[in-house]
Amino acid sequence: MLRACHDLLKPGGRLAFATIYIRPGADERAYRRAARARGRGVANRQPIAELLRAAGFVDVRENDVTPAFERTTRAYLETGRRLYEQLAREWGDESLAQSLGHWRKSLTVTEEGILCRGIFSARRPIT
Repeated sequence: MLRACHDLLKPGGRLAFATIYIRPGADERAYRRAARARGRGVANRQPIAELLRAAGFVDVRENDVTPAFERTTRAYLETGRRLYEQLAREWGDESLAQSLGHWRKSLTVTEEGILCRGIFSARRPIT
């Protein structure tokens, strides 16, 4: 997908995105826990910056926003707890419980330093 993004951009064009990823260097046990907590979307073992460079991007930058992600997730969970009855009427009890459980697992592995949240940017070379 990154190669396709590279090809779609005009020379000098920039790409930016936020993603959740498993900390590079995580051991196998930590890797499996994080993948279970966040699903297949974070299952890539290669660092995002390396993937961007391999796709032909330059000026690759990462801004680690993990602490802000943790704060936001805690606030989301607290709001879900406070407004559970009202939200359950809208979403359905089972759907809400699943969503909150998913975010609790995600927060746990993030607090343990296994999952990270980053904003990446890169540029297609001019030549």
